[in-house]
Amino acid sequence: MNLLRAILLGSLSAWAGAAEPLHTRIDQLVAAGQVGPMAGQTMDGAFLRRVYLDLIGRIPSALEARLFLHNSSPTKRKTVIDHLLASPEYARHMATVIDVMLMERRVDKHVKGPEWRGYLRDSFAANKPWNKLAAEIMATDGNSTAIPRAAVKFILDRDAEPNLVTRDLGRKFFGMDLQCAQCHDHPTIDDYFQRDYYGLYAFVSRSFVFQPDKKKPAVLAEKASGEANFKSVFTSVSGGTRPRLPSGLEFDEPVFAPGEEWLVAPNPKDKKKRSIPKYSRRAKLASHAAENQNFRRNITNRLWGHMLGRALVEPRDGLHTDNLAAHPQLLVMIADEFAAMNYDIRAFLRELALTQTYQRSFVLPASLKTVTTISTLETVYKEQSARVESAQAEYEKALAAVNTARGERFAAQAGLDKTLKPVAAAKKISASAAKALGDSQQKLAAKQKAHQLVADLATNAKAVADQLKGDKELAEPAAKLKAKADKLAAEVAAAQKDTATKKAAAQVAADKLTAAQKTSNTALAKWSEIDRKVQALDRAWQGNVRQREKAKAAHALSLRRLENARVLVEMGQLQSEFSAAQVEVVVAEAALAKARTAMPPVTAVLAKQRKPFIAAQQVHAAAAVILTKAQNDLAAKQANATSATTAVMNVTVGRKLVADAEALVGKNKFLSTVDGLKKPLTNASASAQSAIVKLQALQGILEKDAATTQKKVADSEKNAQATKVRLDAAASAVRSVEEKIAAMKKREQQIAGQVTTAKAAASSAESAVAVALE
Repeated sequence: MNLLRAILLGSLSAWAGAAEPLHTRIDQLVAAGQVGPMAGQTMDGAFLRRVYLDLIGRIPSALEARLFLHNSSPTKRKTVIDHLLASPEYARHMATVIDVMLMERRVDKHVKGPEWRGYLRDSFAANKPWNKLAAEIMATDGNSTAIPRAAVKFILDRDAEPNLVTRDLGRKFFGMDLQCAQCHDHPTIDDYFQRDYYGLYAFVSRSFVFQPDKKKPAVLAEKASGEANFKSVFTSVSGGTRPRLPSGLEFDEPVFAPGEEWLVAPNPKDKKKRSIPKYSRRAKLASHAAENQNFRRNITNRLWGHMLGRALVEPRDGLHTDNLAAHPQLLVMIADEFAAMNYDIRAFLRELALTQTYQRSFVLPASLKTVTTISTLETVYKEQSARVESAQAEYEKALAAVNTARGERFAAQAGLDKTLKPVAAAKKISASAAKALGDSQQKLAAKQKAHQLVADLATNAKAVADQLKGDKELAEPAAKLKAKADKLAAEVAAAQKDTATKKAAAQVAADKLTAAQKTSNTALAKWSEIDRKVQALDRAWQGNVRQREKAKAAHALSLRRLENARVLVEMGQLQSEFSAAQVEVVVAEAALAKARTAMPPVTAVLAKQRKPFIAAQQVHAAAAVILTKAQNDLAAKQANATSATTAVMNVTVGRKLVADAEALVGKNKFLSTVDGLKKPLTNASASAQSAIVKLQALQGILEKDAATTQKKVADSEKNAQATKVRLDAAASAVRSVEEKIAAMKKREQQIAGQVTTAKAAASSAESAVAVALE
C-alpha cells in the first residue's frame, strides 16, 4: 500500500471516529500531511496573547495575564477559551471581523455603520448560525418585521447594482471572484465559467432600490421577470441560465399566467406602491445557498485564516482546483463538520482554538529532517499525476457534451420564444371572441326567456279570449301579447343568428389558439426534452467535477509533501553551508582581530624610529644650510681672487706696454727729444709697478682667504656628508618599519576582504535557509 493510500485511510478513519472531537481530528489530518517534525506547544504567555487577540480583539490585562500564568491547572487553556467565547467582547469583535469581511470599509449609503454592526453584534451574541445570518443578508428587503432592517446593507449599500452584487456575493459567500467571467469564461481559471457568473447574477438581477420618497428609508424591490442571457466576447457563443449556485444545477422555477405572478402587482398610477412578486429569486438564493459546498468551504476557510493568520486557501476568494487548499482534505472535512454543527461559529472557533495546530509555537523545531524518502514521495506524485490526467480528460469530455447541449437548448429557447408571441396574440383574440360569444349567448338566453314568458302569457290570454269571445277588453291584451311574442321571437331569431356568427368566430379563434398552442407546446416539448438532457449531462458533469477535484486534491497533497521533503533536504544542506560559512566568518574575524592586534606595537616602533629620523633631518638640514653658506662665501671669494689675478695680469700687461714704449723712446732720438713724452711713460711705469705690487699683495690675501674658505667648505661638506649618512640610516630604519606596517595593512585589508566575502556567503546562505523555511 503506497503512502498516499495510507494517509487517506488514516484520514477516513479519523473522520469515522465520531467519538473524537473535531479538534482532535484536525490535528490528526495535519499530522498526516506532514513530512517532517512539527513545532512544539507555544508558551503560556504567547498562547494567551494569541487567543485574546483572535477571540475578543485585544491583549489580556496585566491581572488577566498573571492569573493565567500562575494557574497550574492542566485545563486552563480550555477554560480561558470558553471564558472568552462567552464574553460580550467576543460578539463585538466578531461583528467587526464580519463587517470588514463583507463591507470592506465602504462608505455608508442607505444603512449606517453602527446600525449594521449592532445587528451583527446581536447576531453573534445570540450565536445565530452562519447560514441563517447569510440568508437574512441575502433575502431581506429592508421592510421586514422579522429581520432587522440593517441586514439589507450588504445589497442596498451597493445600490443593488446587479454586477457589483454578483461579484461580491461570489467573493464573500462562495469564495469565488467571478468578475473576469462576466464577459467570457475566465481566461486564467479553468473552473470559472460565464454561466457561473450569470447563475448568481440571475438571483439578483431582478432586484432594485425602491425609494419613491427620499425622506423615507430605501428598501429593495423585485421584478417578476428578467432573464440572465449572455454572450462571450471571445467566442461570440450565446447562452442563458436560470438561477444556479456555483458548480451547481439550475433551479426549476414556477410558471405563472400573465397577471398572476404578483402578490402585490405594480400600479403605474401609484408610484409609491411597492410591487411584490409571488416568487422571489433572492429568497431562493437565501434558502439554498448553504447547500453549496463552496458556501461551506468559504466561511470555514476564512475562519481558519482568522484564527491561524493564514487561510488554507489564499487568496480567500480564490477557491478553485488550480489553487487548492494547503491541505485539501482538511478543508473538506472542516467545511462538512461546520455544516454538521449547524453553522455554529462559536463552537467552530472553540474547536480551532483547542487544536494543537493553533497552539503550536512559532519557533521551528531544532531538527527539520524529513521522515519519508523522496523517492517514495516521487512515486506517489507520479501516480497522482496520471490520475489527474485521466480525470481531466473525462471532465473535458463531459464538459464538451454539456456545452453542446446548452447550445441546443439556447437554440430551442429561441424557437420557443418565437412561438410565445403568436400564442399570446391568439389567446387575446380567442378571449375576446369568447367574451363576445358569451355576451351574445347571455343576450340570447335573456331574450329567449322573455319570449317564452310572453309567449306563454299570449297563449293563455288567447285561450281566455277565445272562451269569452264577446269580451273586447280581453281580446285586446291577448292581441298585444301575441304581437309582443312575435316581436320577441324575431329578436330571438336575430340573437340566435348573432350567436351563431360569434360562435363560429370564437371557434375560428379557438382553433387558431389551439394551433398556436400546439406549435408552442411542440417547441416547449422540444425545449423540455433538451433541458432534461442538459440537466442530466450537467449532473453527470458535476460527478466528473467532483472526481477531478478529488484527483487534484490528492495530487496537490502529494506534490506539497514532495516539495516540502525536497525543501527539508535542501534546507539541511543549506543549514550546513550556513554553519560552515559562519565558521569561516569566525575564523576570518579572528585573523582580522589578530592582524589588528599586531599593528599597534609596530606603529609604536615607527613612532619611536621617527624621532631620530626627524632629528637627523633637522641636523642635516642645518649642515646643508652651513654648507650652502660656505659654498656661497667660497664662490664669492674665489671670484674676488680671480678678479685680483685678472687685474694683476692686466696691470702687468700695461706695464710691459709702458716698458716697451720707454724702450722705443730711448732708441728713437727724435722721440727722446720730445718734451713731456718720456716723463708720463716713466710715471705710468712707476704707477703700474706700484699697482702690481699692491694687487699681488691683495691677490695673496684673497687666495689665502679663498683657501681658508675652501677648507671650511670641505669641512662643511664632510659634516653634511656625515649628517646625510646618519639621516639615511634613520630613514632606512623608518622605511623598514613603514614597509612592515604597509605589509600588515595590506594583509589586514586582505583579511577584511575575506571577512566581507565570508559574511556575504553567510548572509546568502542564511537567506537561502530563510527562503526554504518560508
